[in-house]
Amino acid sequence: MDQITNGHVLILGDGNLSFSLAFVKQHAADGVHFWCTVMESEAELINRYPTSRSNIDYLGAMPNVRLRFETDATRLKLEWFDGQLFEHIIMNFPHPGGKTNLRKCRALLSGIFESIPAVLAPAGRFLLSLAPKQSGLSSPIGSVISSEVPAHNKDSWAVIYLASYSGFLLQFVANFDPRAYPGYTCTGYLSQSKGFHQTGSETMIFTRATVLSASSLTADEQELQYFDQLHPLRPYYLHDVSFWLLNEDADHASLLKHWLVQISGGLVKRLSPLPELQYKCSERNATSVVYRLVWQSHFACLTRECCRDRQNLLRERITVVFSDERVPLELR
Repeated sequence: MDQITNGHVLILGDGNLSFSLAFVKQHAADGVHFWCTVMESEAELINRYPTSRSNIDYLGAMPNVRLRFETDATRLKLEWFDGQLFEHIIMNFPHPGGKTNLRKCRALLSGIFESIPAVLAPAGRFLLSLAPKQSGLSSPIGSVISSEVPAHNKDSWAVIYLASYSGFLLQFVANFDPRAYPGYTCTGYLSQSKGFHQTGSETMIFTRATVLSASSLTADEQELQYFDQLHPLRPYYLHDVSFWLLNEDADHASLLKHWLVQISGGLVKRLSPLPELQYKCSERNATSVVYRLVWQSHFACLTRECCRDRQNLLRERITVVFSDERVPLELR
């Protein structure tokens, strides 16, 4: 978690408040103001985590710290914090409680992402830490654009896909090292005071971005520069499209690349032929080819539903453009 040197920081759902205490101590001389919150009431917190009593007392005595109990991170309200917007919001290892249930975990994350904009400053950042393999990201730490399709594990919390619905893009991933916060002890395993495994945990830094709509396929010059370059920290979606070859001597691969990238506004980042699905239709005396499109936005939030609608809009535009430009391909 990188150094925070100014502004207002909100720490959400901090179990026994030991992370808050360690983090506040590290930034005592930086002029940072903190709100530290937990889900439970003060009495419930002390009953569940007896060690939290001393943390409450220490934090409560610090002039740059406000404590707030009974704070649900999925229902944040600006008035809870005296109208203060935060430049940095931190949440470590959220969990719905009990044994891991993927549906409940995703619902919790969705609720958090939907709630955060109410209290996050326009240029603010949301720092979210998750346990190993929960994020679904398998790329190296950092954010390296490459020609490889990202290896996102869909059997996970799918954090970047959920974030996109609320207008958040993941900018960077770093290791979460609990040793960097002396005195911090993780709690909450199976909703108890027991700790849990943190080796390999990740801190993800999110910022706000525009959520794309399905109503337009306007060309984006930034996106157009990144054909065949896929971002490991962005959602992507696959859609197939089929064509009849009207002139088998034409370079249909180059034609499709040119037109589909342009028509999609640069959001089709790659198209690949599926030769196993190619066949010759004797009735039409024409060959059918299938291409797989990889949709992704580097600079805005592309949701699954928006991508589906844009794929349908792309098909409509293809029919018109190919006819007008006499492209020797016909949409199937």
